[in-house]
Amino acid sequence: MIATPEKRILVVDDDDLIRETCQNILASAGYFVETAADGVDALNKIKSCPYDLILSDLNMPRLDGYQLYLCVKKDFPFLTGRFLLMTGNPPAGEEGEAILLQIHQRILKKPFHPKELLDRVRGLTAVPIEWRKEERYPWNADCHIALAADFPLLIAVIQNISSQGMKIKHSGLPVLKIGDLVSVNIPQKRVERKAQVRWSDQSEGFSLSGLELMEPLPVPSILAAPSSPMETH
Repeated sequence: MIATPEKRILVVDDDDLIRETCQNILASAGYFVETAADGVDALNKIKSCPYDLILSDLNMPRLDGYQLYLCVKKDFPFLTGRFLLMTGNPPAGEEGEAILLQIHQRILKKPFHPKELLDRVRGLTAVPIEWRKEERYPWNADCHIALAADFPLLIAVIQNISSQGMKIKHSGLPVLKIGDLVSVNIPQKRVERKAQVRWSDQSEGFSLSGLELMEPLPVPSILAAPSSPMETH
């Protein structure tokens, strides 16, 4: 089994110094870190790339940390347990209590010690991400995997599928590596999705890979439908 790669974290804060400080602390601990200046910027990045954890400031222009959390909860529910708010002014009163209850007390008070940040991040990323707990549907269907413009299409067979991911199988040595970003086309259903390779392994002359989809699939309706117009994201 190929080793698990570093976790991918998105740091969201309108303060340049805070973003840089968090990025340096987390990167020095082996995490892959990207940053966003506010909630709107963060949402655009979350839509285009899968993350293992979102670390967000609470008070920001355009879209604050709590509103960002609500958007993530609605559109990316598998990340709700991987969302950590940070602030120098914790919410107070009844509204503040409602916010803290909504985010399950996942808040980091500024200023914080690097060890405190790392302990909280390690604790949250140690919990299995929610999309892996979804019901998987057995399904035998061909799919085409595009890894890069200059790389030939990989023809694979889907083993099982959920709204957030799929397990695929192809003959020969492993081609897909953990962390690869790919495009998955299911010709039988005329559906295409972007995905990230979460694991790869080899068994009895076949290669197996687990893909996490960047946009959910409408399962089981896709399995029931004979075909549909090409749907891309």
